[in-house]
Amino acid sequence: MRIWINLWGQLDALNPKSKDTANTFRAKADSILKKHRVQDYICLEVNETIELVKKYKGKDCPTQNTPHEMIEVRYLDLQYCLNEDAIEEYKKFARKSCIT
Repeated sequence: MRIWINLWGQLDALNPKSKDTANTFRAKADSILKKHRVQDYICLEVNETIELVKKYKGKDCPTQNTPHEMIEVRYLDLQYCLNEDAIEEYKKFARKSCIT
């Protein structure tokens, strides 16, 4: 049980960097799962949202004629769930190996 709590904490603490894409962020999460050897029991999903934001150039308060540029902002969200079928199969296998 302690391993799962540690794993959830590491996945929750995983924050994307500004240059991360959905693939690189998923690779980081996969490496955590491989480190704990639970990649078969947890399914990951990374949601990526890209938003264009207007950034004004200059120091003063912007007006309609103030020069600006459009910047792409990425939001990455990591969702994970337990693969119940794989966990039940592991439990059955563990019980059989303990009996024999």
